[in-house]
Amino acid sequence: MSLLLGTILASSTLSLSGAAELGSNQDVPTPEQVEAKCKDRLSRDFGDFGSEWVQSMVRSATPDQLVQLFERCEPAYPTRKVDGAASERGRALYTSLGCAFCHGNDIRGGNGGPSLLRSQLVMRDRQGEAIARVVLRGVPNTVMPSFPLKANEIADIAEFLHSFDVTSGGAAEGGTSTSIVTGSAAAGANYFERHCADCHSTSADLSGIAAKYSDPKRLQQRWLMPQRSTPVIASVTMADGQSIEGQVVRSDEFRVVLRVGANRQLVFHRSAENFRISVRDPLARHKELLPTYSDRDIHDVTAYLQTLTQPSPTPPAIRGSTRKEAELVKEQALLDDTSRNSGLTPDAILNPVPGSWPTYSGDYSGRRYSSLKKINQSNVNHLTLAWTTRLTAGPDDRGPHPVIIAGDGKQTSSNTTALADVRGSILQVDGVLYASSPDNAWAIDARTGDVLWHFNWKTRGAMRLGNRGLGMWGHFLYLATPDNYLVSIDSRTGEKRWQVEIASFEQQYFSSSPAPIVVGNRVLVGTANLLNAPGFLKSYDAATGDLQWTHYSVPMDAEDPGLRTWKDLDAARHGGGMVWIPGSYDADTNLYIYGTGNPTPAYMADQRGNGDALYTCSIIAVDVSTGRRVWHYQLSPNDTHDWDAGLTPVLADISIKGRVRKVVMAAARNGYFFVMDRITGENLLTSKFSSSANWAYPDLNAHGQPIRIPAKDHHISGALVSPANQGAANWYPASYSPDYELLFVSAAESWAMYYSTSSDAGGANSLQGKSEVAVDGDYYLKAISPKTGTTAWSVKYSSAGSLSSGILTTAGKLLFAGDADGNLVARDPGSGTPLWNARLQKVTNAPQTYLLDGEQYVLVASGDTLYSFKLKSK
Repeated sequence: MSLLLGTILASSTLSLSGAAELGSNQDVPTPEQVEAKCKDRLSRDFGDFGSEWVQSMVRSATPDQLVQLFERCEPAYPTRKVDGAASERGRALYTSLGCAFCHGNDIRGGNGGPSLLRSQLVMRDRQGEAIARVVLRGVPNTVMPSFPLKANEIADIAEFLHSFDVTSGGAAEGGTSTSIVTGSAAAGANYFERHCADCHSTSADLSGIAAKYSDPKRLQQRWLMPQRSTPVIASVTMADGQSIEGQVVRSDEFRVVLRVGANRQLVFHRSAENFRISVRDPLARHKELLPTYSDRDIHDVTAYLQTLTQPSPTPPAIRGSTRKEAELVKEQALLDDTSRNSGLTPDAILNPVPGSWPTYSGDYSGRRYSSLKKINQSNVNHLTLAWTTRLTAGPDDRGPHPVIIAGDGKQTSSNTTALADVRGSILQVDGVLYASSPDNAWAIDARTGDVLWHFNWKTRGAMRLGNRGLGMWGHFLYLATPDNYLVSIDSRTGEKRWQVEIASFEQQYFSSSPAPIVVGNRVLVGTANLLNAPGFLKSYDAATGDLQWTHYSVPMDAEDPGLRTWKDLDAARHGGGMVWIPGSYDADTNLYIYGTGNPTPAYMADQRGNGDALYTCSIIAVDVSTGRRVWHYQLSPNDTHDWDAGLTPVLADISIKGRVRKVVMAAARNGYFFVMDRITGENLLTSKFSSSANWAYPDLNAHGQPIRIPAKDHHISGALVSPANQGAANWYPASYSPDYELLFVSAAESWAMYYSTSSDAGGANSLQGKSEVAVDGDYYLKAISPKTGTTAWSVKYSSAGSLSSGILTTAGKLLFAGDADGNLVARDPGSGTPLWNARLQKVTNAPQTYLLDGEQYVLVASGDTLYSFKLKSK
């Protein structure tokens, strides 16, 4: 399911008057009516409406959301039956009107006119509904005039424009309900008998299973990792031999909660030494088998199970299920004030005052390491809550602090149903915290948690994927908004100073994902897009907002040496490489080092050429003064899984083979860990930190890069791929401790089935061409040595939840991170041993620390709530 449908369901609710056509007695459409009306549009713009995920989203939509979906699927232009001569009539019109002079006979561009082949406007269009506005009105301040054409003439031109194939070789082979079954049923029966028959019987629990799951895809996904139908049972044996058995309600590093009987729950703290716990998980064997399957095994077993259409007439007694018991091992025991000044100077960001947090990572290095050590291993168990503050997004905030509303749009955070979801970094300068979420910024007293002011942006409407934080220079803050503005705010009052559009809203770019990074008087910010469009990084004057330079992530002219890695210049110019996450800055070389997103179309390599697709999925170093690219290193050449390099590279000086090297480190979504020379980009080390990653050949290429296995892109019958789309690591900030010389990463070992689909991946939506179904995943905290590439230690989180937190390390020899169970945990960085924890709902950003009045605080966000901890007063 694409992100766009989710955005519609999460965006502003519209007036019910738009549903009047449904009848006076039915103001709200049913999910079935929405499907009937929207199916074709959703299949084109948002994904496959036949997928279980999309249908579940529609079924769970509120009445207002159903109305909105119904209204948005209304064609904006009259549909008509297209005859076979429409394209030729359109060609004649295109030529006679002079369109070919500007846009070329092959619509790839001519005398000053842009290419229409991959124009986002044209690719969104179907029968002229999208291009009509431009044709009828022209484009102001350009040579594009208006043409008073009739609707059928515009539709003919649209048919001509759509006659050009933007793909190479047409659409992908369709994955229909029958074509997926390509395996050998006989071989599948043999595999089943050897590996599955101890627990399952085709005449008992699997009798007639193909009739239950008529769609082979769902059948395949269900046997790979069945839905949990029976609870996880744990047995607790006390020191006196007494045994207590119950259903696991909750299990993490610190406690196990069992339901015993109907209404009784018992809590066992793992720090105690008077009991032993063993767990029986019915799905344990399925998890063990995942790394052993070949795709052929999966296809064969699916073909065999597909033959089981009739239930057994007289099922025998169900054979006993032998389950491997995994005993849980008992864990080890539980756990200079900054002076106020006149503003944040460039030197104060370059050399932060101890205890401040003036930029995204605390300093420019990306290490997220603090030199503070008032809180340390000897006293961390005395941490207590200093204050907590819940933030209110949108104009409904009633104060008593000032609420400043600005922006050109009509929508606000209130009527787009967005909460104050704090996922990014929180700046701390002169005793004031500056926090943000999409379209919102707050100033907060760092001592008390009192909100000083709240800024709310009226959005034009856009993708709201989260906000990674603010930038600051002098008394001025910089906020990137989802509708693609960079807004400057006075940090003292919350009033807007100026706004500039980062990219055209009409081109459907959206921002707020990367936090602005301020270097000198330059504000560096990127933007994103889910269409086939070029990514870029821009530099703006911090005082005036004037554009200083733009650096594109993909080749934009024929002279770029990276062009040879693309099918052609047109493919490169629409090749993606979005800048999702802020980077790091090396003052010695004046290089800004950051990661780029995946190529587009995201999953169809042949449609963009079979080269490396530079400079996507890469770490790029640009000269901050000019925007010129100095070096690049690609983490995933010719990526086909959406494993972008959307991460903050970590800079450090490390002794490697007896020589101190200035390095940049990256634990990537593709499951590999890279160390490069940050002056030249030379690869120094590559290792695999995800043990389950199976998409690349065992050997690296001459540049230290993994080589993808084409069979693991996707398959009409499904390819079992690790990691799943979210990656082995994601954007959540890593941390490097110079005390331990280890990089700490939130990681996943996950699996998914990747299926080929018949979607037009050359169309506007870059995410078409395959579908993916997650199979299984476990989450970890891992410590990686940049000297050897080996994993020094790892902690497996016990919950089936998901990761949402980055990491902080300190000179107090502590590591702070949120786990998958909702705990904020302090650990020993040398071993991963937990030393202290606080139970929160969910940690949604990377923990931070600051110093005020001689006291050290630890700050973390949980959605719309901030928590600040400090040591108990003596």
